[in-house]
Amino acid sequence: MTLTLTMGIPAAGKTPEARRLAERVGATLITTDRIRTDRTIRRAAWLSTLERTATRHITQGDDVIIDACSVQPDQRARWLTLATHLHTPAHLLIIRCPLSVAAARNARRTHPVPGHVLRRYAQQMRQAEHDVITERWDTVEVLSTDERQIGPISSRTVNVEPQPRAMTQW
Repeated sequence: MTLTLTMGIPAAGKTPEARRLAERVGATLITTDRIRTDRTIRRAAWLSTLERTATRHITQGDDVIIDACSVQPDQRARWLTLATHLHTPAHLLIIRCPLSVAAARNARRTHPVPGHVLRRYAQQMRQAEHDVITERWDTVEVLSTDERQIGPISSRTVNVEPQPRAMTQW
């Protein structure tokens, strides 16, 4: 049982990549996309529900993939804390995508993210990629989208492994 979290700007290709990975390894996919498309959902309540769902699946022995932007440190910390509490490995899957490619994909969405929000996420992503090295992920994998590519992600590289997490009591 493992917990894998995606990280990337909106329209970077996180959901398709998370789906492919979940199908390949037989993991449960938990997505935050509904928060983006359903304005009636209270964010805090929805995230608590996602966390309870992930906990249930992990304690049943399932691998879990959390499909989320995760560019803010508190979002990543939430899932790292859960993995530590459940004594399960925590993996981070970074989806790199140029802003121009994400903007083109976003424009084709039924519920696009506003342009200024997409640009803010891109700025946060640059900082987040530096921050993850000190966050104690068990593994960090980076998938990149080529500048000219609007379709699926193609190149795969592995990032420098961060220091192992310390197990703490919850």
